[in-house]
Amino acid sequence: MQNRVPVKREERPALPDFTPVPRRNNRHDGWTPERQRAFIEALADTGSVTRAAAMVNMAQANCYTLRRADGAECFRGGWVAGPWLMKGESSG
Repeated sequence: MQNRVPVKREERPALPDFTPVPRRNNRHDGWTPERQRAFIEALADTGSVTRAAAMVNMAQANCYTLRRADGAECFRGGWVAGPWLMKGESSG
């Protein structure tokens, strides 16, 4: 396994669009669509769930809970794609 090195956002491909995970309660401090996108961006930037969670002010455990939620297929796809966009990784 190769080491992953963070890449500046402007130097890496754009993340694929995804449909945010639908939430029953839309709380301002919860997983808003903007926060979901920001988490995926931060994950691509850092390669670390812990660091990405901290960057969007959410607990790491909440990230994994959201990933397992019904309707999270696109979110999971972004989660998987993000780290592949870092230097030192290839999709093939």
